[in-house]
Amino acid sequence: GLTPDAIVATGGGGGLIAGISLAAKAMAPASRVYVAEPQDFDDHRRSLISGRRERNSAGSTSFCDALLSPMPGELTFAINRQNLAGALAVSDGEVAAAMRAAFAALKLVIEPGGAAALAGVLSGKLEHRGKTIVVKYGGHAMDDVRLLGPSGAAGGAERSETMASFCRDVVLLKLVGLHPVVVHGGGPQIKEMLERLGVQSRFVD
Repeated sequence: GLTPDAIVATGGGGGLIAGISLAAKAMAPASRVYVAEPQDFDDHRRSLISGRRERNSAGSTSFCDALLSPMPGELTFAINRQNLAGALAVSDGEVAAAMRAAFAALKLVIEPGGAAALAGVLSGKLEHRGKTIVVKYGGHAMDDVRLLGPSGAAGGAERSETMASFCRDVVLLKLVGLHPVVVHGGGPQIKEMLERLGVQSRFVD
């Protein structure tokens, strides 16, 4: 099967990247896992260097509002300090550029917090040419009717063309030397399936 050279996901408190790193350690131990975060909220980067949880400066700002935790979580950092290869700190400008690139090339709308991982790769902070890199992005881009069009018969052609365009762009990325792997969260679908199975779930921030 496919073994990614690197896996990049965003980090606020560190729960998502901790879970990803544990899965990668079990299923793809050769893959290097990186956390992406705003440059003024680079608590994971500094914490990985010092070996202890570092707090962000009061008054720091970023439009990546989903990633503005004051410091890494205690439980999650105990995992991340062991499993992460490093951290990619990105500016708001780099995140905005990644959001534009995702929309222009992939027809995906990504919120700032979800685009930080893509920004870490596109800004050159992680060498990617010729490597297989998995980027986890946020948002409902793959099932947003505003992007894909209505699901009825009248909108079927529009949806098909949008998805075809997305597939062509992924092929283009492959042709220019990248090995793209697109991962969609699927949170609403997972929640719906758990409800159908009668399994109670709880969101942990």
